[in-house]
Amino acid sequence: MNQTYPMQIKELIARLNECDAEAHVNFYHLENYNLANCFLESILDVEAACEGEVPTVEITIKLEGSDEGGNLGIDDEWTPSPFN
Repeated sequence: MNQTYPMQIKELIARLNECDAEAHVNFYHLENYNLANCFLESILDVEAACEGEVPTVEITIKLEGSDEGGNLGIDDEWTPSPFN
């Protein structure tokens, strides 16, 4: 899926409807051919800021073992995401 425009909710739903409803979801961050496992942090429904603009849904993922800022401190212990 290589697109140059933002995906619409209806497109995401159509893609997910093609999947097994009992399947697990894995998120990955791809950078320089390296995949890092990620977890769902939040899904936010954001209203349009100005008249005529399109509302937005913001989906945030975080790297496995990181805090909400995406950082893992030296003394921090990894805890699973509540969404898993």
